[in-house]
Amino acid sequence: MEREPVADVTWSCLMPFVDMDDDQHQKDDRAEARRLEQRERMITNIVLLLIFAVLVGIGVWISNAMLDARRADECISSGRRNCAPIEVPPR
Repeated sequence: MEREPVADVTWSCLMPFVDMDDDQHQKDDRAEARRLEQRERMITNIVLLLIFAVLVGIGVWISNAMLDARRADECISSGRRNCAPIEVPPR
């Protein structure tokens, strides 16, 4: 005895649900991609801020060192001998 098919089920009746599910997955994927992109931007901004802060700190340090060197050079060129006094702790 041969078995007869119970029903001729085609996938076309289920396609709207599959499409909605695919659309939802695509929306979720896009939302996840936006979140990852925003996170990468935030990390990049923090790294750039740290690099900028280090560069500003180095610039301030160099300018202070150059100012001290100029003061010492002016003192020495004016003929003074006590241009860099040694500080003695109080007794």
